[in-house]
Amino acid sequence: MKRIVLRRPSILTCLGDEHATWNALVAGETGIRELSGDMRDDLPITRAAVIEHIPELACLDFSERRRSSRAALLALSVAADTVGTYSRDQQWGDSCGIFLGTGIGAMGVLCNAFHGYRTRGLRGIPPLGVPTGMPSAPAALISQKLGLRGASQTISTACASSLDALGMAAMCVRAEAIERAIVVGVEAFQPEMLAGFIRTGALDSLGQACPFDVNRNGFALGEGAAAVLVEADSTEACNATDEFELLSYCATSDAHHLTAPDPEGVGARRMITDLLRIARIEASDVGFVKAHGTGTRLNDATEALAIRSVLGSDVPVVSFKGAIGHTIGASGLIEVILALRALSECLIPGTVGCQDPDPDLCIAVGPHSVRPRSNTVIANALGFGGQNSSVLLRSPGVA
Repeated sequence: MKRIVLRRPSILTCLGDEHATWNALVAGETGIRELSGDMRDDLPITRAAVIEHIPELACLDFSERRRSSRAALLALSVAADTVGTYSRDQQWGDSCGIFLGTGIGAMGVLCNAFHGYRTRGLRGIPPLGVPTGMPSAPAALISQKLGLRGASQTISTACASSLDALGMAAMCVRAEAIERAIVVGVEAFQPEMLAGFIRTGALDSLGQACPFDVNRNGFALGEGAAAVLVEADSTEACNATDEFELLSYCATSDAHHLTAPDPEGVGARRMITDLLRIARIEASDVGFVKAHGTGTRLNDATEALAIRSVLGSDVPVVSFKGAIGHTIGASGLIEVILALRALSECLIPGTVGCQDPDPDLCIAVGPHSVRPRSNTVIANALGFGGQNSSVLLRSPGVA
């Protein structure tokens, strides 16, 4: 069976690109900060993890950039970085699909269009207000500008979106439906989004995030984007230092509640169990777990229960959301790439915000860096609606 490998990763977070984000994680820094300018609104929470500057893209003219959503611009930025010069190769583009995961998408564009209609009538809606506000618009822009003519799929499964996009792309490549795929995860900040999450009661009232900490009280909203190339490889093992093997992908549903996880963690436990079974990996062979780790009371307790029930209490666990916020639909892929960097560096950064780990959770998490137990990692994403997704990946080196 052909191996599925991940190559050419690219991310953009509130802390910068992959290099800058990684250095900040190792230093224990956070990108969650006070909002300013157009980002700030009259809301009780005024802190979030936002990107200060979206790179200029030569492939867009002024009018295209102006009408494109923030989500589309972020998605195109990382996708262009991953595709690189391949965008000039028509044969390569003909066989390359795009799988994009987003939880909210270009909601801000639609909000503006609807507001325009309410205040100015029909002429208040831009001619492309609806097309550019559709969830599929970022993937369409990437396909158009980078010449990707394979399947174009947009997946929206809340916080599991981009991890599901990765899993779906891997399945299509393995089935030879396409030769390769660019997988993208994206979420863009907008005040309406912050207001909506404030109303759910899931955000920390101080605008911070303390995953698995005894004093955790909610997450901090973030934005970001990530992209990676997924291809099949007929060789028997990873040899290149810049590629990683996807051993298995699994998704389950809690069938429990719209926002609260199943407190028994049945779906999450079954997901991790099946992940190991599909990959034919023993629990003791897992190097570490990149947890979803939002910092809410229920999510962290449920995920910790699932981890220790299947993998035991000694496997190292890390969450990145104390540093980069919760990037919703983009979080799965952004954090996969950071987890792969941890494997490459043979270093798991401490969990930012977890100064006093909750002893009731009984998992190996904390503020200090540790080494992975092996060259494999499990990465989880647990979304609203009880949507659970996870991947098991392996690096070419031995930790």
